[in-house]
Order: sequence, then structure tokens, then C-alpha cells
Amino acid sequence: MEEIEIPTEHLHEKLEEAVHENTENWVLKVALTAALLAVFAAITALLAGHHSNEAMIEQIKPEDVEKMKSYKEEQKEIDIKAREYGELSEKHLSIHKTLAKGVTLFQIAIAICVISALTRRKWLWY
Repeated sequence: MEEIEIPTEHLHEKLEEAVHENTENWVLKVALTAALLAVFAAITALLAGHHSNEAMIEQIKPEDVEKMKSYKEEQKEIDIKAREYGELSEKHLSIHKTLAKGVTLFQIAIAICVISALTRRKWLWY
């Protein structure tokens, strides 16, 4: 699984510059909104990474179980465990996909905030 990268450092610099250039109250609110969205994006990325890792761990467990299949008397129990781990892996991957989409939406929201501040378009922030 690939690590999710949050390219918000450049946006934060631009936003700080915009805040210093403009003393309007709404720009400060936009900056605070962008900062909060960045925090949410970071938390969401962290959770997405966690579930991605959990999915890989759950996949490794059935691989270990596969090695044990040579024991005929335990084969049914091993098959049941392998299916359970496979289902857990799928669950984590599903959560990972949802959280990754959340990160994307937070990044888009941050970008819109920055664009709003830089272009002085208050309506865009709303």
C-alpha cells in the first residue's frame, strides 16, 4: 500500500502571506478554517494509513495459515481462519479507501480556502 502524502505546506505558506497582506476579518476566518481542515486531513491520512497497514497484516496471517494446510486433520479449521482473516483484510481496505477519499476532499477544501483568500472572494469560502 502506498503512503498518503499531504502537500499542504506550500498552501500554508501562501495562506500566511495572504493573511499578513490583508487585515480583513473574514480572511482570518478563512485562515483558521484552512488550518482546521489541514488538521482533519492529517488525522484522516493517519487513520487511512493505519487501516492500510492492518489490511496487509491480515493478509499476511492467511499466508502463514496456508503453510499449515499440509496438516490434513486441521485443514477445515485453517480454512475458516484464512477466510476470517481475508474478510478482516477486506474490511480494513474498505475503510482505507473511504479515509483516502476523505483526505482528498479535505485537501480540496484547503485549496479552495487558499484560493478564496488570495483572490479575495469571500463567497468562494462559504
